[in-house]
Amino acid sequence: MMDLTKKIIAGITIVALLYSFFIMLSYGGVASLSIGSEIGTFLYQTVPYLLLWMSSVLFILNKPLRISIILLFAIVMMLSTKRGPLVTMFVGLIISLLINGRINVKAILSLSLVAFIGYYIIDIYFDTFLSDWLGRWSERDDISNGREEIWDLILNDVSNQDALTIIFGNGYEASHKLTYRFLWNAIGAHNDFIDILYNFGILGLSLFVFLIISYLKNIVIAIKVKFSHADMLAYLIACFLFGSFISSNMTRYATVYFGVFFYYMAGQIERNRNNIIVKQESNTMLL
Repeated sequence: MMDLTKKIIAGITIVALLYSFFIMLSYGGVASLSIGSEIGTFLYQTVPYLLLWMSSVLFILNKPLRISIILLFAIVMMLSTKRGPLVTMFVGLIISLLINGRINVKAILSLSLVAFIGYYIIDIYFDTFLSDWLGRWSERDDISNGREEIWDLILNDVSNQDALTIIFGNGYEASHKLTYRFLWNAIGAHNDFIDILYNFGILGLSLFVFLIISYLKNIVIAIKVKFSHADMLAYLIACFLFGSFISSNMTRYATVYFGVFFYYMAGQIERNRNNIIVKQESNTMLL
């Protein structure tokens, strides 16, 4: 990738992070907004996951830019009071380092240093937002809490259904209707696997699992052929899987960014493999 292209991508990502930071700061943090309002929903639900997928550009940038983006992302997530994308980024970074054999003392120290600096900055300059962010963990009726209760409700309902419904499901967004009836909001399962099982049955869940298996196969191929962006691919898949487990990728348009980056990289791998096969066949014919 050309240096100019990398600079443009880095510039867009940093501008998006800074703009998100200032707009959230201007409202006094998302905790001061009603999550049900248009701006509250946008800043709490849409922006954090959009920025999460944009953060995959980390793997084509130099170290100073990587650290800057990680710190900016952490600060913006604190202002948004959104925990999922922040934890997802951390998990994605760890898994990408593990898969590529880059977990060592230096890597652990670097990640710890970045985390400490980010926390220190937030604690000193944004202590109110830190308190608001931590407070979201204890609010039972917050839209992002009570996952065990949500999962128990939906899985118990599945266990009491007839075989035909278990196989084919209850229909599109049926999980949202169920949670609206028995919980504090139409929040769905906050878990793609449970959502798909309830809405589209074992048949739909099987298709989703096969899709994930195909994603994981691309990781295996990327590592085997020593693909230059295998770490980005691992990061994307880790973020997708973790996000599917703790939240919902299927109902977020921001997940489109995952598809754009992932399928582009998967196409690059396939092209590289085809080039290798063509060269091998050419050499065989010459012999």
